[in-house]
Amino acid sequence: MLNDRLKRQIYSSGLYDCLCDPYDKHNTGDQYGSIMDDLDRFAQMIAEECASIAYNTAKDGDAAAQAILYEFDVDGARSQK
Repeated sequence: MLNDRLKRQIYSSGLYDCLCDPYDKHNTGDQYGSIMDDLDRFAQMIAEECASIAYNTAKDGDAAAQAILYEFDVDGARSQK
């Protein structure tokens, strides 16, 4: 289901390894403490991919891409509006 570019990005960013081998990122004693942070990174990658597609294909691609980035607050998009 994932395209090859996104798969490469997941592997190269280390996200795949983080999801397969979670760790106590926040030192709370929870060995799965990193999972939510890693899922957040994954969701951000998906939102960025969708914004890129919208930017390149929609009639008003810039507005469509910005709406996606805003909705998911990618890179602080909400504070920039």
